[in-house]
Amino acid sequence: MTGNAAVSRFPASQLDARRAALADRCRVLPHLAEYLSEGLGYGNDVIALYLDAAAGIVHTIGDAPEGSDDYRVTALPARDWLLSLDLDADFADEWRGCGEFPPAAPDGPQLHVPASLFLGEADAVLAAAGLPVPPPTPPEDLGQVQGLAAALVELVDTYPTDSPAAPVYPLTLTDPASGRARTILLQPGQVAWLAELVRAELTTCHEAQGGTGACGHCGPTPDDGGNRRG
Repeated sequence: MTGNAAVSRFPASQLDARRAALADRCRVLPHLAEYLSEGLGYGNDVIALYLDAAAGIVHTIGDAPEGSDDYRVTALPARDWLLSLDLDADFADEWRGCGEFPPAAPDGPQLHVPASLFLGEADAVLAAAGLPVPPPTPPEDLGQVQGLAAALVELVDTYPTDSPAAPVYPLTLTDPASGRARTILLQPGQVAWLAELVRAELTTCHEAQGGTGACGHCGPTPDDGGNRRG
């Protein structure tokens, strides 16, 4: 870290309170924290990241030096924080061209979250540092298959059901027209959750039939004489 860093140590008993206090007034950066701790080999040096955008400060919670059970929190101007890790606009631009779930970083490890979420955090730090941030790319017409995949990715990433260490089950959707495939990583609880959602919708449709074979959900088919069928 540079000489502009403000560093303080605290005992493990204060960890939860410190994290809550920072989360209350800052933006939490979980995907950047994961990338730094797992992807770039910083290990437990990065436990959590927080951005105070108004002040332009990045707060990092990490382990204190080896041999201590304490933790430390470092406050560093966003520009200095980026420079200390060699993260800059070029870094973000390289990621921007890799697609939503790249197989690997430009020169690094795989992301475990949609690249758009990761880049959203990186762009927030770039903006807080006063560095240029490219305008967002207009959303593309994904089509029905990729639109479903994008919705599932947003759902499972926003609402995890298990710990990050839980096993994941890949679900791949492929658009037969374009051949474009999208893999969604589901936690065990999310698999059960989605199955229950489908079963609940099936129950709704069955009950709407009322035993007559007709319901108000569906339009008429060519051979039904104009009746609606469920």
